[in-house]
Amino acid sequence: MKLKSPLRSINKSLKNYAVHLFHPETPKSLTPDDEPSGESTLQRLVHELQVHQIELETQNEELRHTQLQLSDARDQYLQLYDMAPVAYVTIDQKGKILDANLKASELLSAGRKALHGSALADFISPTSQDAYYLHRQAVFSTGFKQVTELTLKGPPTRIVTRVESVTSVDKDRCLMVLVDITSQKQAEAALQKLNEELETLVEERMRQIQMSFNRLNTILNTATDAIITINNQGKIESVNPASAEMFGYSAEELIGGNISLVIPTQQAEALLKNINQLLQQQDNRPIGCVMDMSARRKGGYLFPISLSSNRIDKENAFTCIIRDMSERVELEKVLLQRTEEERNRIGRELHDTIGQTVVGIALKAISLSTELEKIAPPLAQALGDMSAKLEATGREIHTIVSDLSPLRMDDNDFKEAFQWLVDSCQIYSQAKITLECPNNVAIKDSRVATQLYRIAQEALHNAIKHAKATLIRVKIEQTSEFIRLSVIDNGSGIASAPQASRPPFSLSGKGLENMKYRAHVIGADVVVLSNRGKGSHVECTLLT
Repeated sequence: MKLKSPLRSINKSLKNYAVHLFHPETPKSLTPDDEPSGESTLQRLVHELQVHQIELETQNEELRHTQLQLSDARDQYLQLYDMAPVAYVTIDQKGKILDANLKASELLSAGRKALHGSALADFISPTSQDAYYLHRQAVFSTGFKQVTELTLKGPPTRIVTRVESVTSVDKDRCLMVLVDITSQKQAEAALQKLNEELETLVEERMRQIQMSFNRLNTILNTATDAIITINNQGKIESVNPASAEMFGYSAEELIGGNISLVIPTQQAEALLKNINQLLQQQDNRPIGCVMDMSARRKGGYLFPISLSSNRIDKENAFTCIIRDMSERVELEKVLLQRTEEERNRIGRELHDTIGQTVVGIALKAISLSTELEKIAPPLAQALGDMSAKLEATGREIHTIVSDLSPLRMDDNDFKEAFQWLVDSCQIYSQAKITLECPNNVAIKDSRVATQLYRIAQEALHNAIKHAKATLIRVKIEQTSEFIRLSVIDNGSGIASAPQASRPPFSLSGKGLENMKYRAHVIGADVVVLSNRGKGSHVECTLLT
């Protein structure tokens, strides 16, 4: 009787694969009925056991691979669970904590081991106990998602959380998500308080506006500065009492007239041109300017002023606040005079001390270099190089001393001083510098002549050092109405700053600011016309 194998129920495909591994020459589709009939029953049984062993090993390898995948997935889940930005808590039907992640431990201010088995109610504020109880009952009784807000106990402050809960599949556990909304609640409370304060402020503001309106006329009538309202055509619409006192006109004479009545025509036209350019801007930014200029009293006397203008809301009108700067300008003139004296002192000190010392050291170095030329040529060469550098330093000190030297200019040597300035600049510059100045230029005030000289000196310095000009022209004009100094170069020019990024009438750069300040002190006006790569034109005009 043929023994029937108990392993016949094994999956045929897996068995064929094992048979193929055990006997590679045997086809994978071999079945038990195809086995050679000459084999004994024992041999067939051993054969099938060996095949089954291979099947089990293959299955075991697949199980190990699956187990590794499940382990990796579990680790990823645990990492996501523990590192989640919200708190996860699992409780049973009695409210005992079964599991919690790291965020829950942080939120409840307790370690994870301490949380396990503890009642979640122990961490909830007494004011939220009823809400927690009803929430837990609703979750287990309905089986649907429930949402509520609970306040946790401190320290240091109570934490408000939004709680979303669902039951597990077997209905015996509650899975809870706790989100800290303390900041949100604080913001809501702060907003509510802010609204209440805002209502109070609005009431107070309305009262203040009424008071301010009542004070406005008092301020205008008692202001020491002239306050004039003009439209974009320069027509004067209103003035305060100080305006009439400053300019010597009555209010009736000023109102309806043009601003050129109290400001020289050239400066008034520049002001109106700038105002109309600003009015064309489409944005709603505050528009205004501060300008130092000259004003004219009823008798024709010119005096320095500071004019501050600003647009009235969205109207085509400006309020101009004008301050008499006569006393300040006189003080600035004295200050510049003291500055010139200090420049003279510094120049003398440089010449008598540092300059002489540098020259002496240079001469000594030359002498030592000559003596050591045969004994120690390298040392002699070093001393020669040092003496050359000292000589260059001496020349630089001499140039600085010349720039700091005081100016004593009268009607006869004004042109001579400018010619010396041009010649001295020509020495250390490769640019071609020319001077156009009539012989009959007459400036009686030496302070005015000094400031014009310094302005020209600054403009030449900028053209040579910064603009890298190769052609510079210095021009001086004098008529019965004005004295004009112009410095024109073909250098790199100055990039015009966008109007929105700088105040109106402002100049950029320290040197330009210095020129503007010196011009302001003598009642002159500086204009810089320049484009990148097209040179610059500095023009200083003094009305006479």
